[in-house]
Amino acid sequence: MAVMEAPSSLDTDLRTLLQEVDKCEMQLPEFQRDWTWDDNRIQGILASLSQGYPMGAIMRLEYGNNDVLFKYRPIEGVAKKDVEPKHLILDGQQRMTSMYRAVFSKAPVETKNDQKKKLSRFYYIDMVLV
Repeated sequence: MAVMEAPSSLDTDLRTLLQEVDKCEMQLPEFQRDWTWDDNRIQGILASLSQGYPMGAIMRLEYGNNDVLFKYRPIEGVAKKDVEPKHLILDGQQRMTSMYRAVFSKAPVETKNDQKKKLSRFYYIDMVLV
């Protein structure tokens, strides 16, 4: 008989989460929809974080149960590495992808504006990372 663990909540700093995404330790289950956030949503989350508001919860599934093996893929914008993830993002993918692409990736973010016009831009935020 399998023992089920109760869900737990851990506060993890954003830098650590983004590093896990970059190393492909945290990926998406293949069934997750694609990243869709537009320029206004990205600017909104950057503004919220810069004012000290929390990003919101990210729900992750620990990967590696031999009975439940989902196919997985890296977050959009991350160079694919041949790495089995430690966690799969079940909820919060739009926020994590937006934050990764806007503040961690060195490539411009390919997104759209309100009129659905394609944009390629860099985002800048003045944050002290300790």
